[in-house]
Amino acid sequence: MLEENEGRSRSAFALRVCERFELFDARGKPQQTGCMKALRELEGSGHIVLPKPWWRPAAVSPKRLKRPVDAPNEVPTQVGEVAGLQLIKVETDAHKRLWNELMVQEHPRGAGPLVAMAFA
Repeated sequence: MLEENEGRSRSAFALRVCERFELFDARGKPQQTGCMKALRELEGSGHIVLPKPWWRPAAVSPKRLKRPVDAPNEVPTQVGEVAGLQLIKVETDAHKRLWNELMVQEHPRGAGPLVAMAFA
């Protein structure tokens, strides 16, 4: 099937695999996304070689502040001493920039992605 797919896209190949093996959801639509994931896993384990992707999404950098966030001052050493703590929904551009800057500065994984997929 891979040889027959020469010159076509990965997604076209995944669609053909869905049709060939009757991989459809309850509404009768091809399960193309799940099929593509399985095909990438097969490629990653060396079982098949997929066509080269036609494009790759560009890396997007988060909008950040133009300077590091100031170090906190007068932070209690005991959690029970914390007073006046508020949760603020990050909605404004200013809050988003502050959030992104804090994530870059403070989070062990940086600004993201924060969800990692692991395959056995």
